[in-house]
Amino acid sequence: MIIIGRHQESVDIMEKEGDLLVDRARAVAAGEIMSRELRMILSPAGEQLRRLRRAARTYLQAKAAESYAPIQMDAARDVITDILDNPKGHQAAANRYAASVILRVTYG
Repeated sequence: MIIIGRHQESVDIMEKEGDLLVDRARAVAAGEIMSRELRMILSPAGEQLRRLRRAARTYLQAKAAESYAPIQMDAARDVITDILDNPKGHQAAANRYAASVILRVTYG
């Protein structure tokens, strides 16, 4: 581990050597075998991560995110109903909300 005591020097190093410093630990089971390196969060730095980020950028921009509001409102109504019907199942309802929004945004 190296500790750099001055802000400007650390910024200079990060700007100059950023590609060498940015990477994730290798996740063989989760990253390579199970997801075939197609999960952005598990992808190592490099061309594959750049392609994944480029593909996701279209759907994560502010203008695109605004169009997801009706989908989120529909799912929010469902999750509130689920929680009111079964308060003890609030965690499952929250998980279903997240999955529902993601699937509807992704697949329509």
